[in-house]
Amino acid sequence: MPNTNRVHRQLVCLPRGEGKVLLSWRLLPTDRADAPFQVERRREASDTWVRVSEIPVTDSTTLLDRVPEPRRYEYRVVGDGVSEVVSVDAGAAPDIVALSIPLDPEMFSGWGLLMALGELCNDGRIGYIVRGARGGRLWILAYDHDGQLRWERNTYLPPGENGDAYHVPLLCWDVNADGRSEVVFYTGQPDDPREHYGVPEVGQCLTAVDGETGEVVWEAPSLMVADAMTVGHLRGIDQAASVVVQERTYADVTLTAYDGRTGAVSWQVDQARPAGHALDIADIDEDGVQEVICGGVCYRGDGTVKWEAEQLGMLISRSRRGLTRAGPECRSGMRSRTGTQASTSWTRMATRSSRSSFTMLTTAGSAATPLRCRGCSRIPLKTRDMRPTRPSAGS
Repeated sequence: MPNTNRVHRQLVCLPRGEGKVLLSWRLLPTDRADAPFQVERRREASDTWVRVSEIPVTDSTTLLDRVPEPRRYEYRVVGDGVSEVVSVDAGAAPDIVALSIPLDPEMFSGWGLLMALGELCNDGRIGYIVRGARGGRLWILAYDHDGQLRWERNTYLPPGENGDAYHVPLLCWDVNADGRSEVVFYTGQPDDPREHYGVPEVGQCLTAVDGETGEVVWEAPSLMVADAMTVGHLRGIDQAASVVVQERTYADVTLTAYDGRTGAVSWQVDQARPAGHALDIADIDEDGVQEVICGGVCYRGDGTVKWEAEQLGMLISRSRRGLTRAGPECRSGMRSRTGTQASTSWTRMATRSSRSSFTMLTTAGSAATPLRCRGCSRIPLKTRDMRPTRPSAGS
């Protein structure tokens, strides 16, 4: 008998004009490379599901459907399990917006907006964690996959003098290995009288909350001005994760690794070279323990230096305006480095909009626009590609 269990395949349905709908879904790790999929549609919830083609899709995870009339339809994908149901207006103009969730325009504006993705409800579906400002304080809000607000928390920290909020990075991960996702961010004290954030004060904490409920899991005192934050498995891929925080960007930096189980400091190093926007974690030597790479320095999971790359890049001169050439003869300035940014940095760039909503964009049927670093206007990375994991038919 066929498997009728519900499977979340991140099904996306986009109107392509002239009565056409483009569908895309994900191939799960448990699926065979040639796993067959049947795409089904119906007009209303009370109607019977109809296959759009008698021949299953076996060489792709996309399909372009031509509907009998331009109206709203519901779609699902049936393979090893049945996907979620997605509704789309087949008569609409071509669009690449897969999901749009209205937000408070006064709360989400300027540089304070930041979004991270994660499995908030532990159900295999991606949720959205958003940072905004309300009443002179930075807030964290969590939305489930369907855009329903799950919880919100006041960080009690004010924005920066320019309205920025880089001192409150955030991430979503199962940091304590309990099988549930946590959201990690910085918090202050309710009686903080400051209008603008300058330096950290006593009472500032790195805080982990349950992704589904928003309840506090642990708090760790941390008097750092966090410029970047990431997560990885520094004790082994089968061990609880660690949260790594970077203090400062274009000057000498400090890296601190926190134990994801308790928030205790595992190690801290002072790096006598700038890092820019490059803070990454990966198992680069495939020994089962991930390494931290920050500004050209690679650290082992215990914080000791594995190797250090030659310093290259551009230099921002303090003595005069503009960029100067980098090299051993340069004695002043801050280095502006390019490289792979953390996923949260991409999310901030990709979701900032003048409209009071955040959107998920796909590259289906349109050229991706490269993102630019706000500081140096250089292209630091390619736009994330959300196309399927298998090539389209005929490609």
